[in-house]
Amino acid sequence: MTGDRQKAHISLIVATLIFGLNYAIAKSIVPEPVNPMQLVFLRLAGSLALLCVYFFVKAPQKIHRTHWMRFFAAGLTGVAINQVFFFEGIARTSPLESSIIHTASPVIVVVFAGFALRERSSFLNWLGVGMGALGATYLVISQVNGDLATTHLLGNIFIVVNMLAYSAYMVIVKPLMRYYNATTVMFYVFLTGFVLLLPFSARQVFFIEFEMFTAQNWASLFYVMIMSTLFGFILTVFALKHLKAGTAAYYMFLQPVVAGIGGFAAGIQQFNWDMGLAAVLIFGGVYFVSRRGRNGISAKEGV
Repeated sequence: MTGDRQKAHISLIVATLIFGLNYAIAKSIVPEPVNPMQLVFLRLAGSLALLCVYFFVKAPQKIHRTHWMRFFAAGLTGVAINQVFFFEGIARTSPLESSIIHTASPVIVVVFAGFALRERSSFLNWLGVGMGALGATYLVISQVNGDLATTHLLGNIFIVVNMLAYSAYMVIVKPLMRYYNATTVMFYVFLTGFVLLLPFSARQVFFIEFEMFTAQNWASLFYVMIMSTLFGFILTVFALKHLKAGTAAYYMFLQPVVAGIGGFAAGIQQFNWDMGLAAVLIFGGVYFVSRRGRNGISAKEGV
């Protein structure tokens, strides 16, 4: 393994820890003391402010005009849709359920990459796709209990939308790493998403009661704004420069472990057999998705 690839894998391990803990930490401040749209605004505004300070020292790279549409698509999927549906979902469901649903992301990335990046998949790969989709679907419907309007069902559906958007984002943003560094990519992706969400989130900020925040609330807000947004995304984008999108996505299968430990430690999560069955299906899916043979996955990535 080359030095850059080793650094990329280490970056993904750190990002996985950051994102895994983010489920329980975000749950601790959403929907109180901030609602999802308020947190999205603060999260993006804080990250953009730090990136602007960075670019006072080192100017961002010039963007080629043919790449602007890809940046727009990355901002729409990776920030606007992804962020809103994640926090709306986490406000209504549990950290462990959210993280288990997110483990279907590598499966979806394989599907998207097959179309967008011309990655070929074998029968076993597609079997894994089906198992992962079945696991995520089962976890969603297992919370219905005869009522399609249950809070957990709606929250899980939001997390599925969030997961699909993030999976698309990983495939969309991957080719940009051939031309730009991680901070430049994240600056324009965050800026695009922030502008798209501004009409829906700006007014919400005036209703935040900052005087009611405890020290723990401030610490959680800092973690969500800086660690899970700025550092987590930059580490992932850096890894995409040296690894395939599917390889980077596979690390999401570790997030339920981190999220489960964090949720149990915080006293906001209990495990049940429905979650266990869903996890078995999804982890079984990743085994088949990751199988490589004569007809296995091969990457032919390009812009």
